[in-house]
Amino acid sequence: APLRSIGEGGVDPLSMRVFEYGNTDQEQIWDERVVLTSRDWVFIKELIVHTPIEEGTGRLIPLGEPRTIRLHESGYTGRPQRTKEFLYMIVANLFSGLDVDKLDYIARDQRPTFRSSGEIEHRILHEAVVAWADCPNKKACPRCRSTDQYKKLVV
Repeated sequence: APLRSIGEGGVDPLSMRVFEYGNTDQEQIWDERVVLTSRDWVFIKELIVHTPIEEGTGRLIPLGEPRTIRLHESGYTGRPQRTKEFLYMIVANLFSGLDVDKLDYIARDQRPTFRSSGEIEHRILHEAVVAWADCPNKKACPRCRSTDQYKKLVV
């Protein structure tokens, strides 16, 4: 069977049980130097399933669903601060689809595709930003200009 995409219903429910097994007090299977809090476990699960998890119950919450309890300002439980929301965008970018997996594919495939130039990967990583709003001056902004140049290059 072809690989399913994580976040598009492709996560096997049994896959999440590995975290429950490693998070029990019955048996110590993790290295004692690794200190993960319950919030860290929730954060890891949220990154895998691309949706918030209700604290305490472990129930997956679709992003648009009303919540019975008030979650945090970002909607996520693992890293609730609005300033930490970029972590979810890096690992599981639901808006543009450009996440760490895609960047990994680019890095892996660049050498056979572009020979040894390496310009594409360097340019993408150098120009990467987390944008929270529209740029007020797109003509003067070097990042907006380079984005337009990149789009011309790709298209």
